[in-house]
Amino acid sequence: MTRGTATGNLVAGQKVNGVITGHIGRKSKDILRGAGIKVYLGATGTVEAVIALFKEGKLEKA
Repeated sequence: MTRGTATGNLVAGQKVNGVITGHIGRKSKDILRGAGIKVYLGATGTVEAVIALFKEGKLEKA
């Protein structure tokens, strides 16, 4: 199992609705989306800045 697959499975096993990240590999993205978890790309900077971008709808939905 690769790191991407293991990470995707770990997060998919938690009670989350979405993941915000700067980058995600294909395998992890496929696992998360298969589990019904939304994936948002484009996170950079502070947590506060990324949350603001998310609330403004400025992150790319993968």
